[in-house]
Amino acid sequence: MYIVAPTNRRPFGFDWEDWGRLDAIEVLDIASELFNADPARVYLSGHSMGGHGTWTIGAYHAGRFAAIAPSAGWRDFWSYGGGAEYDTETEMGRLLDRAANVSRTLLMEHNYFDLGVYILHGDADDNVPVEQARFMRDQLADSHDNFGYYEQPGAGHWWGNRCVDWAPMFAMFDYSRIDPAAPRVDFTTVDPGIASKRAWVTIDQQLVAREASRVVAEYDRANHVVHVEPSNVASLSLDLSVFTSEDQPEAPSVQLAGMDGTLNGSHFTRVDETTWVASDADPAAKSPARNGPFKDALRHDMLAVVGTAGTPDENAWALAKARYDAESFWYRGNGSIDIVRDTDFDPSAEPDRSVILYGNASSNAAWGALLGDAPIQVANGKITLGSDGMDRNDLGILMAYPRPGSDVAMVAVIGGSGIVGMRTTDQFPFVTSGVHYPDWFIASPEIYLKADAGVVGAGFFGLDWSLGEDFVIRDD
Repeated sequence: MYIVAPTNRRPFGFDWEDWGRLDAIEVLDIASELFNADPARVYLSGHSMGGHGTWTIGAYHAGRFAAIAPSAGWRDFWSYGGGAEYDTETEMGRLLDRAANVSRTLLMEHNYFDLGVYILHGDADDNVPVEQARFMRDQLADSHDNFGYYEQPGAGHWWGNRCVDWAPMFAMFDYSRIDPAAPRVDFTTVDPGIASKRAWVTIDQQLVAREASRVVAEYDRANHVVHVEPSNVASLSLDLSVFTSEDQPEAPSVQLAGMDGTLNGSHFTRVDETTWVASDADPAAKSPARNGPFKDALRHDMLAVVGTAGTPDENAWALAKARYDAESFWYRGNGSIDIVRDTDFDPSAEPDRSVILYGNASSNAAWGALLGDAPIQVANGKITLGSDGMDRNDLGILMAYPRPGSDVAMVAVIGGSGIVGMRTTDQFPFVTSGVHYPDWFIASPEIYLKADAGVVGAGFFGLDWSLGEDFVIRDD
């Protein structure tokens, strides 16, 4: 057995979410290739923050692991450490709260039931209370057929090597296996851009962004039909080759819930509640490769482009803000962000590299080439959303939109409708875990006095990256 230990980017990193999660999966991919590991025998364990990482990575990427074993782990920010709280009595509060669903592990609870789970905790833990383990035990034990649980009497947070090198835990690992051709798959994701696939099922698009999307698919061998029950799914893909053989070379047909007949194909798009069609995936649309929201743009070796076409204050702000963000990412995430001026930026070079654009259309000469077709336009004195506008110079904006000429890269906008709006973004946290934004987020300086009551507008773009209908504009 090989033990592989990624770093979460730094010792505290990102709680194994965001870039920490990416680090874990990248290291897993590298190690699997390096050691020619058996993909049916991959296991996940961690202690404390790593225990939380075991819960969250194990939920999103359940199909990658035969068993998981959190030790002294906590399930989410709301149960441990304090997650962001929004006024869900308002439309804006509900939308912002939904953007944070990616950190709510229990929304993907069903993903745990088809893999082994062993929970380990000291019952006198004064760091991560044992109630974290007991809660998850109560959630899972009665409905789980490959489950283990142990509390060490009198033990605190760390009780020696045994709290990570526990014989019954490794015994579960030894007999647990992944079946890539399991006839039944039950898979939930909150964001296909984070995790979209389990076994032979892929959730490509959601109907409502960042609500739980679930597919239960089962192969009926007798009739050579796959029955699929999707929930909050706009499109999905099935790798039906796992059900072909020399004796049965034809792929099975597919029956989606609500439809009378069956379909043939591998990619399916929802038309309405009772109609699906076999279709080709559109690489320009939202997909697992590029789904948003804002933080999704902060990968693919992102390059910061600062504006030089604005006022002296705007230009100075752009450079200072880019340097601050780059330093923050180095300090927290052990990564380097290159910074270039708009006059030195070539939009046709390195098209699959994401860009962080600082400023607006008035202050950054790269705006037109990168965002000229975006449904949200930002200039001095005005932000335009489709056919509507906000005539103010004090609005700050974060936005993620596809980079032209690429199927994976994005453009992250950090800017505003004037120097006051630009400076409003100075304390918007994003190089940290537990902070989530939708595709676009507009706020006035009042956000620092009134919290989310200072958010002027926020939303998720449509599946075709149009403005869509999933947004809220505050009227007051």
